Amino acid sequence: MPSAPSSRRHRFTVRVVVGIALLAGTAFAQRGKPHPAPHPAPAPPGATEAKPGDQKKEEAKTRFDRGMTLFDKKVWDAALVEFLESRAAYPTRSNTQNAAICLRNLNRFDEALDMFEALVKEFPNLSATDRAAVDKEIVELQALVGAIDIRAREDGAQITIDGRERGLTPSPPLRVSAGTHVIRVYKEGFAPVEKRVEVAGKQTLVIEPKLETLTQSGRLSVAEDGGKSGSEVLVDNVVVGKTPWQGLVAIGDHVVFLRGQGNLGTQPASATVRINQVTPIVLALEPLDCNLRVEPTPAGATVALDGVAVGSGLWDGRLRKGRHKIEVAQSGFLPQTRELDLTPGRAERLAVALERDPDSPLWRAEKPNRIYAEIAPSFPIALVLGGETADGGDASFPLGVTGRAHVGYELRSGVGFGLAAGYLYLARTVEDRPSVLRPVGKPEAPGTADDRLSLKGLLIGASAHLHRNTFGEKVPLLLRVGVGALLANVNDRRSGDFTVPGGASIPVVTARTSVDVPYLYLAPEARVGYRIADRIELTAGVEVMVMVALEEARWEPQNAVILGNQGLAGYDSGTIFGSTLLLVNPGVGARFDF
Repeated sequence: MPSAPSSRRHRFTVRVVVGIALLAGTAFAQRGKPHPAPHPAPAPPGATEAKPGDQKKEEAKTRFDRGMTLFDKKVWDAALVEFLESRAAYPTRSNTQNAAICLRNLNRFDEALDMFEALVKEFPNLSATDRAAVDKEIVELQALVGAIDIRAREDGAQITIDGRERGLTPSPPLRVSAGTHVIRVYKEGFAPVEKRVEVAGKQTLVIEPKLETLTQSGRLSVAEDGGKSGSEVLVDNVVVGKTPWQGLVAIGDHVVFLRGQGNLGTQPASATVRINQVTPIVLALEPLDCNLRVEPTPAGATVALDGVAVGSGLWDGRLRKGRHKIEVAQSGFLPQTRELDLTPGRAERLAVALERDPDSPLWRAEKPNRIYAEIAPSFPIALVLGGETADGGDASFPLGVTGRAHVGYELRSGVGFGLAAGYLYLARTVEDRPSVLRPVGKPEAPGTADDRLSLKGLLIGASAHLHRNTFGEKVPLLLRVGVGALLANVNDRRSGDFTVPGGASIPVVTARTSVDVPYLYLAPEARVGYRIADRIELTAGVEVMVMVALEEARWEPQNAVILGNQGLAGYDSGTIFGSTLLLVNPGVGARFDF
């Protein structure tokens, strides 16, 4: 009979094998999008078979388990760090596959493509199902990845793209995700070249940077505080050598930090180099247990960490634990400041999207003061307050249509003023309303009346608004307040059935009255737009219009009707439409800027 420990190991191995078999078939389920909810790979088989003395495999398994915990919570950036550390300790199909999935979900498509290709190359014994799924991923990612071909005349220049070191010139085309990227090419003794580029999927963009010899320069001397040698020296995010190091650099401010063994390093420090002088800087290595990735929008925005400007565009590096201040700025945009508490062992990702500064001269040419015109039909639903005609009968909600045109002038800040003109039509019915007809010189005849009411007229007014890109460049928000008047005509077409003395019921043919009534209105409004072209915007929104009549629309007794053999008869005097209207106007529209 096997021993108890042996039995437990046997059960553990069975569970692992069964788990792998069940998960392997779903690890690469078909997906319609480039980064849907992923299916993680099971625990690495190599790690489960690790011997007690095999520290690398044990470290890989520990890191993998941490990654899976974060993976299940969809904390992709932190999970990625654990899977990459697991892979560095002992590469397996599982940590490679899951690192690729995390990269894809972080929209780091070029790195995800590299990782999926590494999966195929390093683990050629994938099952046919898994291999087909991986090939599908690779095809999808290839459509989201382009390349940058840097052709510098000077060999040995160092290339960084979005803060990542990408090798030396001459270099083959370098993969990047489709989108905006910041390229920096540096060689000692030359002025660095920095350029922002746009790369489309499947496009290879050729860049020919011209490195010019420094005419004004100084020397920068970098040493480690304890006198240790061999740590990498990075100047402006480019590896220039190892400590102790001294080199020729352009005059001005530079960012310097060290990168040592393991997690040892220094936080970014600023050094100002003066012409024909040596600027010494001494940095102390310390454990940097936290990882931070800053992704600014626009891509070329300047990032500063704890008061030190670390460069333009994406920054990814290690920092000490504790509180840090991150500042992101770009000409023409409103700067933003964030503070983060970094925890050891965790990777933080900070995406900062800057908003345009409407007062910046940078956008004056792009968005000058302008004249605009807008057409805006709507379909009002009304609430009528007052009106004796509706008392006691079966009254419908007033429904109708409104059409208006706005013209005005808008400042570059988005504040504008305009005039509006349009037409309003409302209709409602009141049926089976108790009423009385009074024949001349004869007893009254009770009965019921039916009214067909309408209100129509010309809308004229003025407005003030704020029009800003609150939801992005293509989706502006407009907040407007209008005041004005409605020159309305109220119409009542009335018929009914009435009982005369003797019990006979007599129908009364339709009679009509028409009254001109002016209203004043106040109309707050909110609209969301979508720009289909630079100066054309489609809009949708809702307006609430409060209207108050300056006079009452009344049915007067002199509007006589024929009541059968009773002769001429008249209705009692009464208001036929409310003195206060509340209109809710949902509608669509189009705006044109000139």
